[in-house]
Order: sequence, then C-alpha cells, then structure tokens
Amino acid sequence: MNPRSRVTALVLSLCLALISAAHAEAPPKRLAEGSQGLNLLLGDWTVQARIRNSPISYLEGAGTMKVTWDAAGKTLLAEMKVAFDGFAVNGTTRRVYDPKREEWQVGWHPTEPGQSEVLNIEGRLRDDRFVEIDYGTDGYGSYLGRLVIEVLDPNRLSVRKDRLYDDGTLLPETWSYEATRVTPVARE
Repeated sequence: MNPRSRVTALVLSLCLALISAAHAEAPPKRLAEGSQGLNLLLGDWTVQARIRNSPISYLEGAGTMKVTWDAAGKTLLAEMKVAFDGFAVNGTTRRVYDPKREEWQVGWHPTEPGQSEVLNIEGRLRDDRFVEIDYGTDGYGSYLGRLVIEVLDPNRLSVRKDRLYDDGTLLPETWSYEATRVTPVARE
C-alpha cells in the first residue's frame, strides 16, 4: 500500500471511529423505572462512608464500589469494599427487578466474618430517588430500615440508611456514604 493510500485509510478509520462514538448510547443521567432503571449506578466508584456507632457519633471509612450486571444480565451486582479503623464492610448487594411487582428484590451479602446478611429488601424508585426498605433487629430493638440512593449528578451519589424503631425512635444515617465515579462521564 502506498503512503497516500495509508493516509486515506487512516483518515477513513478515524472518521468511522468518531461517527461510532457519536452514535454510542450516552450513559443515563438519572435513575428510572424498570429493569434498566439503575444503569446509572454501573461503573467504578470511590466511597467515603460513615457508620453510626452511637446516637451521637460516627466511624468513618473509605473504599470502593464496583457495579456490574451478572453474566446473564438479570442481577445488578454492587461489590463494596470499605475499610474502617479495625474492621471492614465488604460484600455484594444483589438487585433483581421483578416486573410483576414493579420493584427490585435486594439482598446484602457480606464477605466479612460475623456480619449479617440482609435479605428480603424491597426497592423502588420514588421521586427520582431509589428507596430500599428492610426490617431488622439490633441492640435498640426492632426497626424498619430505609436506604435512599440519591443521584447528585451522573458522577456522584449520596446514600443514607435511617432506622425507625418500633418505639418511635429514629436513628438517622446509621449507614451513609458519598460515592464518586472513578472515570467521570461527560455532562451535557
């Protein structure tokens, strides 16, 4: 191939690549209803987390979260690894969309010894926020847990879990984190 043909082929390849990139589907900018409604969460994130260790204080930690679809494309997996002073919160949240109920079935599966699974969590979109509800018991008694994922922008998430106890006591932000996308997506 002569030099002019090589240059022409290179320019043509570059043009095709640019056209393909322009037609590629842009990542979602917000959460939505349905089985693909949480696609905004896909990707690698850094996490700054807090766990309430008393009614008036928190422990702080840092780590990562990687969100992918499983090989079958049916389960959204959020693998989290957060280090705190002296312990870690590591595990995977599994979310499966149930079209009949129009909600997500969610479970937390820790990999650290001594940490409890949280199963039978119901999740759905409410007012542009993703809300998960679970029920449990801890040292304060039985509670209703409410975890809220709020998109601050396509590259930042705010997540908080509150607990409302049967006696009416509310413990806000028993678990919370801010997540920042590792490789930012372009903003429109």
